This record gives sequence, structure tokens and C-alpha cells, in this order.
Amino acid sequence: MRDAQVRFGHDDNEGSGQGIIELKDLYFFLDAVRLVERTGELNAGEREAFRAWLGWYREWLDTAPAAVAASKRLNNHGVFFDLQRASIAAFLADSAMLAGIGRRARERLTDQIAPDGSLPRELSRTRPRHYTLSTLQGWTTLARILSSVGDDLWQHRAGEGQRLVRALHWLAANIDSHGATSMDMIDPHRLWPLLLDLARHDPEAMIPNAEAQTATPVFHPDEGIAPFWMWRRP
Repeated sequence: MRDAQVRFGHDDNEGSGQGIIELKDLYFFLDAVRLVERTGELNAGEREAFRAWLGWYREWLDTAPAAVAASKRLNNHGVFFDLQRASIAAFLADSAMLAGIGRRARERLTDQIAPDGSLPRELSRTRPRHYTLSTLQGWTTLARILSSVGDDLWQHRAGEGQRLVRALHWLAANIDSHGATSMDMIDPHRLWPLLLDLARHDPEAMIPNAEAQTATPVFHPDEGIAPFWMWRRP
């Protein structure tokens, strides 16, 4: 992560922090580790060594200049930074760290989601549909991890009414009206993990064409959707 997305000749030939997003899928990798551990295939020394490595990486995320820069970004990079730290904290059962991430997430939500539910920083990019879907995938996954320790980010309402459910409503109503260029072609099934979250947290929401959709079990890694997402708990 120190060298990810490095630009030679810049920043002393180290990454500036933007490349930390390359490990955005750590959350479902750690789910896989949990499953392997349950089989007994890892001995006590291996389990302890892995946790020690996670602890070292967590410390780097908290202190390295590149990581600090990534944590302050107000677009998808910042959300996936929080998601990485939350997945580590959940795996290590660090409740204090999770509480801090929850507080920061509420501040970030105010900065990133507009009162109408749109994500202006993602809509201004060259692939607005891709980045809007990806960022909301990060938000909903972060909310799911926080809810596992009783921190209900779904119920948080910012000062101008911003909340995750409103963002998903905006997405359902507007996804087809943005990014109609070949550069921003997306797999339309990427929408369904997010619409499932909308239906769970707003039973009265109108889900368009739900009866015509089929569940894609595994998406491209770039899309940040856990394999077999339809098996997850709310």
C-alpha cells in the first residue's frame, strides 16, 4: 500500500495514498479467513501471526503520511479507507476503534452525500455511474459492519437530512440518467445489492423491475461486491 499507484518522480517515489483503495475488498477477504479458521486448518501460531500482521497494518493506516492523506479524502477513497479500518477492527474485536470509525463516518456522510441523496463528487467524475455505485457499495458495507456492534449508521440523519436510505432512493430514481457514454458502461446487476439494502431499510420503497432481475453471485473485483452477496445478513 505504501507503493500502490506510485508515480515515479513524485512524493519520493512512494504512493500518495490514493493506492490504498486497492485493498478495498479486505472486508470480504477477512470473511474468507474466518471460514478457513472455522475448519481448523490454521493452527494457533498461524492465527496469531495473521492477527499480528493486521495489527501492524492497522498501525500503518493510523500513522503513515500517505494513509492520513487517504483518510481525509472526501470521495470514494475516504469511504473505502474507513471500510478497511472497520473490517480490521471487527476482525480484531476492537470496539473502541469501531466506535471512532462510526463517529468519523457520520462526519463523512455529511460531507459526501447531498441533501437530495446524490453524491456530487462522484457525479463530477468521468465515470459517474461506476463511481456512484462503487461508493454506495462502500457505504452500505461499512454500515453493515458497524451494525454488527450495535452502531446503526442507517438511522443517522445529518443536519440537512442526508442519510444512506435517501442516497439509495436517489440512486434508484436517477442511475439511468447519468453517464450514458461508452466510457461509463456498467453491469446493470450491480444495482441489485444496493436495492436490496434499500428494500430492507425502507419496506415501502419502490424497487424498479425487481421481478425481472436475476442475482449475479460473483461480480468483477473492481466493483467491490462480496461474492455470494445475496447470502449476507441484513
